[in-house]
Amino acid sequence: MLSLQLYYLSSTSQPMKLPFFSCLIIWAFINYVAAQDHQAWVAEIHQIRDDIQARLAACDTLTKSDETGGTTAAGYTRAYYLEGEIQLIEQLGFYEKSQSRLEFYFLRDTLCFAYERHESYNRPVYWDQTKAQEAGDTVVFDPGQTVLLEDRYYFRNRKIFLWIDADGQEGNLTDGTNSLIGKGLIAHCYKTKRELEE
Repeated sequence: MLSLQLYYLSSTSQPMKLPFFSCLIIWAFINYVAAQDHQAWVAEIHQIRDDIQARLAACDTLTKSDETGGTTAAGYTRAYYLEGEIQLIEQLGFYEKSQSRLEFYFLRDTLCFAYERHESYNRPVYWDQTKAQEAGDTVVFDPGQTVLLEDRYYFRNRKIFLWIDADGQEGNLTDGTNSLIGKGLIAHCYKTKRELEE
């Protein structure tokens, strides 16, 4: 009786296997093509970034210092233009126990890549043996204890399509918070660009 039921199930479900299998193949093909596009876009963006870096010496610059931006020491925002077209905006912030760097790369006036780097120190960089003793501290600034975090963001058509986090992993862009990070970067980038050009 069991074998008869299994035969019946396999013979009645046979027509359903073909459409399901076809959909599975189509889904796999679409994902394969999307992954190829994804890799090609990343390679293209890396080339754009490298080309911009190679041409920085030929660029005109516009720099604004950031005395009131919350930094303890100083900071600045600098834009690089080649023949009037924006190539790169870099923002540096210097804090007592850290330093941050944010770079926005452009292709034809459109954000294509952002690089974020944050260095945290165990003590302020000026915290030597004398300062430590004056404060009753036994620890001095040690560059070997610097904690480095780097994030890379890739954009196409003004939308983030890839985020490589500080651990080298792809960020989940379907997560609402992570999606907001991408949107926030885009908004910050264009706001900074407008403020520089005012």
